[in-house]
Amino acid sequence: MEAILLYFGKTILCSGVTFLYYQLSLKDKTFHHYNRFYLLGAIVISLLLPLIKVDDFTIEVNNDVYMLLDKIQN
Repeated sequence: MEAILLYFGKTILCSGVTFLYYQLSLKDKTFHHYNRFYLLGAIVISLLLPLIKVDDFTIEVNNDVYMLLDKIQN
């Protein structure tokens, strides 16, 4: 249940960001084909983007760094 609520929250956030971009830059443009494809793509992106897990951005720190920081603080 908690995972579904988190997914819905991420989907709403993605939809809000894409809709904000549309309102700020594309709303008054006359490129109707581009606007149509952007809005359809924004729906797909906002549904699929929360499903991507990003685990590659973890930083592994050597224990020597912690010892060095401890010595500096003392």
